Amino acid sequence: LEVHLATMLAPVLSLMHDKTKLAGADLYTLAETVLQEMRTKAGHEVFTAASMQAERGIREKRDKRRQQRLLQNVANPELAAQRKIKLNSAKKEAKKRKQKEERKTAKTLQRRKRYNKR
Repeated sequence: LEVHLATMLAPVLSLMHDKTKLAGADLYTLAETVLQEMRTKAGHEVFTAASMQAERGIREKRDKRRQQRLLQNVANPELAAQRKIKLNSAKKEAKKRKQKEERKTAKTLQRRKRYNKR
């Protein structure tokens, strides 16, 4: 277990530190449970060392991808500009959807208030 602990921890830790939260609450609680079990089976010191090693590997992969992206932006500025335009238009559309939903909710609340006054 100790030899392969860092390898097993890498996907679980990356799920735990995911900022987008696409995985959902169920998977997050399952990952917490798995981490608890691994900590009790391996021991605190071994688990801490393995988790530090796994997190270092995760961080290195993220940094490597970030560097590749930055280099690609310098090497191909047209592609970077297209990507940026696409990202900004997606943000704009998301903002429009959110505002539309807020207006819809506000109208519903106004109708309820008028109905309750009667």
